[in-house]
Amino acid sequence: MSNNLVDQQIIKLLRENPQKILNAMTPHMFKLMTEQFEKEIPTKYLLNVEGTQFPLSKTEKQLQVIELTNVAKLHYLHSPTTNEHHVISIIISSNNLAETAQWYARTEKRFGKKLKICVVSSKTSNDKMGSGRGINNFIHACSLLKEKNLPNILLMCCHSRRIGEDVMDLLRCCDRWVLENGRRFKFNIFIDEADKNINLVAKTIKQIKKINLEKHVPEMHFITATPSPKFWRTLKSCGINSLYNLDLYYPDLKISQEERKKITEGYRSILNQEITPYLNMTPDPLEYIIKVMDNIIDEKKRRIIFCPGAREVDTHWAISRYFQNKKWWTFVHNGGFKGFITPSGEEITVDDFKKKYNMPIRKTELRDVFRLWNRHNPTANLAITGLTTIVRGLTFNTNKFNFTDMIFSSVHSRNLADFIQVLGRCCGNKKYCKSINIIGIESLYKKAQLFVKNILEIKEEDIEEYKEEDFKLNNKNKGIFTELKSNPLEAYDHVRLILGDNKRPFSEYQIKNDSGIVIDFNFEKYPKNEKGFYKNNLRGEEEVMSVEYIKNNRGWGINDKKSYRIHAGYEDVKDINTLTWVICYEKSYYDEWMSINKDSFMKKNTIKIKKTKKIKMNSVNKMFNV
Repeated sequence: MSNNLVDQQIIKLLRENPQKILNAMTPHMFKLMTEQFEKEIPTKYLLNVEGTQFPLSKTEKQLQVIELTNVAKLHYLHSPTTNEHHVISIIISSNNLAETAQWYARTEKRFGKKLKICVVSSKTSNDKMGSGRGINNFIHACSLLKEKNLPNILLMCCHSRRIGEDVMDLLRCCDRWVLENGRRFKFNIFIDEADKNINLVAKTIKQIKKINLEKHVPEMHFITATPSPKFWRTLKSCGINSLYNLDLYYPDLKISQEERKKITEGYRSILNQEITPYLNMTPDPLEYIIKVMDNIIDEKKRRIIFCPGAREVDTHWAISRYFQNKKWWTFVHNGGFKGFITPSGEEITVDDFKKKYNMPIRKTELRDVFRLWNRHNPTANLAITGLTTIVRGLTFNTNKFNFTDMIFSSVHSRNLADFIQVLGRCCGNKKYCKSINIIGIESLYKKAQLFVKNILEIKEEDIEEYKEEDFKLNNKNKGIFTELKSNPLEAYDHVRLILGDNKRPFSEYQIKNDSGIVIDFNFEKYPKNEKGFYKNNLRGEEEVMSVEYIKNNRGWGINDKKSYRIHAGYEDVKDINTLTWVICYEKSYYDEWMSINKDSFMKKNTIKIKKTKKIKMNSVNKMFNV
């Protein structure tokens, strides 16, 4: 009997009477059997992407996945048996203890005592349930605890020791563990701010694959608002060319596009935050801050300013001293110090502040600290600075605490993904995040806006598997032709000529003769502004548009369901007589039409030019605005 038939027979028997077979097996026998199935089941790689501080929180979505896995018992493990595994969710935060603490606060708040939560970090004391300074204590606990006491969630930061050594040690050990009734350990891995630490993550993925440990990792989730080219390039080096869309992979997470649109309307982002431009290309953030304070900020009013420094810690302290000289409070957050500095120079760490006001150390988020500080200092000015440890993952703006201003400079824009994360600290749900005066270099801000707009538009599409091409800013224009026509009837005829006579452009505006042939159009109900200019809908906006703008965004809205679009644009948006109809469609239609009609097209155009001169293909391309 072939191996495949044996497998099928085993699966059939397991479905009919699994407990009888499993009880007859020794743990070793069950281990050997399950390995035959598991070795063919690859890890599923998923992407959890939303805008920075988007109201539909990436963190909350991941906690919902964990809840489904552990509470609702929906494992999505694709196991061929009915014998459930014990699934532990490993949450790997950015290389930052503050973010690990924030994850702990949110997981504990959501699950309480329903799930067992462990933390492995340099500042965590060892306990018998698995938490501690290193992975060995967690491994020891997993090997000794009764099943009902086994941990469900493990939190750690993305330090090279944690992601590179501890995770691998854990997977190697679980390869030898078999629980009661043959149950095995499985680990779903969730990597927060995945693009920031993708090099470390990639090394671990390659190791997991090399020594055949993927069978213990059913799912690996990448959580990020900024899937950069480097992120995709590094994943490809691991043999990962696409990522499942988390929202579609887990049906419980899917929302309608109408719901998403409503949520997006409640999102305060850099697309609807005003910028106060100030051009100064100094690489010194303090110098830029001083110029802004001297020329723009009104210090007669109370200010809470988010003003990050450079990577060097010295710049954080220099910024702090500048504001202390003004008798301001400052908040410094870096690898060496995390806390407030009073106008008199007293240093109060975040943990000391929590202790002073009886706030739970591990369960209190940083935003709660600022909310309480604000209550006790309602008129004080505050400057918040740092960089690496504050520009990703952490939430600041909430009810009863909000930045009044943010100051960024050229030093923050060297890496686009990091720059967007910096600006992301000024984003959030409009219920909690008020309008903030953002001060910086306008051209850099606009570049970041394009990226954020692209992310929001991608989320409007139900893409089952994300690829790098989906996130390239100009990718949607690739392979899209544009053709200009002076009237809608010409545009109508041309679309049907190239794409087929089954197409019906302007169907709601058509005027037909007695034979059913379209002879004209009635655009009385076509959207117009108060001056009578036609408004065009593109990239979620409905307004009067130039032909140039439409060409620069010609690929938007063209997909598997929509093969072409016709836009109303103006060569001069101030001259109503320059109305032009812009046809956009995929290059493949042009290629197909040319392959069929090349001879007749060439002959026709050769006669028009000269009988002795043959038309060249680049001439044809120019006619079609290739």
